[in-house]
Amino acid sequence: MKVCFLNFVGIPTRTEAAKSNLIGGLNTILSNLCESLVKLEGVSVDCIFRQEDIHLKSEQTNYNLIGIKTGLEKSVLREEIIKSLELSSDKVSEILYRNKSDIIHTAGLEAGLVMLKLKQSGLDIPWVHTNFATLSVRKVILDGANQSVAEYDHISKQEKACLQECDHIIALSNDDKSEIKLVFKVKEEKISVVYPGINKNIFFSINENEKRLNIISAGRMSQIKDFPFLLRSFKIFRDIYRGTEQLNIIGGNYLERKSLGLNELIKKLDLKGFVNLYDGLSQEKLANFFRVSKVFVGCSKHETFGLLPVEAMACGLPAIVRNISGYKETAISKSFIVKDELEMANKIYEILNLSDENYKKLCIKSMNSSFKYSCEKSAEQHVDIYRKIILSKRAG
Repeated sequence: MKVCFLNFVGIPTRTEAAKSNLIGGLNTILSNLCESLVKLEGVSVDCIFRQEDIHLKSEQTNYNLIGIKTGLEKSVLREEIIKSLELSSDKVSEILYRNKSDIIHTAGLEAGLVMLKLKQSGLDIPWVHTNFATLSVRKVILDGANQSVAEYDHISKQEKACLQECDHIIALSNDDKSEIKLVFKVKEEKISVVYPGINKNIFFSINENEKRLNIISAGRMSQIKDFPFLLRSFKIFRDIYRGTEQLNIIGGNYLERKSLGLNELIKKLDLKGFVNLYDGLSQEKLANFFRVSKVFVGCSKHETFGLLPVEAMACGLPAIVRNISGYKETAISKSFIVKDELEMANKIYEILNLSDENYKKLCIKSMNSSFKYSCEKSAEQHVDIYRKIILSKRAG
């Protein structure tokens, strides 16, 4: 089986995921999937990506990376990417036929719209689509961005066209599936929930007895990740409990953190000296941070799945998360889902002050909870879906 991914906002490799603030989670998920797919007997993978401004110097992959030049020399607005790629659709079609692709899997709206144009032009290769940014995400972004309601409605119509025209949709959570059904009127049998897998060769527990007292969070620097919520929660925690613990936040870079006003908020909340900000790290280095921390905090306004808390739990790190979207499906229990900043502060204190015996039990429970999010299982589920769609297409 020859699977071809179209992914036009990055390259699904771990190196690219680590260095890119904008597309790290997407590329991590795709990298894990591609690496697992090619280990299955009889499966090969091509990935077509937008080549400009992306450089791979040393990373080796078992899947074939195919770059397409579109005339864009750097990252630009979604509409400009889509317009330029539509002009390159003939190149994409040529590659698909030349490489004898059995199925096309688009990742993200940009690639989905290019595939939509190809299908409308007569391309008859089966098409599976995963929309990593749901309508709920765009609603959250719209609340604090310069995007107009008209632009939002336009993107919604584009998304609806992709979801209705593709042969099958892969949702990353049950919340995502429900939204696709209710908002876009897609039949349930056309949607499968397949949880992303995490790389267990990187995210694993070593020794819970070596845990420190630090609190940790991570993610790209964007409004939707809502690190100000975390800082306010940490402020409440310090004011009530007078703890000496440090808060480590990993992700993005200085300019991105500055654009969100994190340094100013740290100063305003009198947290200087208690909060450490780190640039985005490779998965290996991030896993090392998880293994020497005592609690992970997920503070996003929305997550389609929520990969980072699961990766943290795989390292034996308990995760507290907000009561939103995909977080609710991966939390180890309802007691680790909080609704506001005060509840977050109280839950942090509770975990930090567990007895050694009870904390170790919680670490083991967290690690065990992550086992069902396996790259291998996710790859097998994807292949089962691909086979059914290919057979259905041939029969039809």
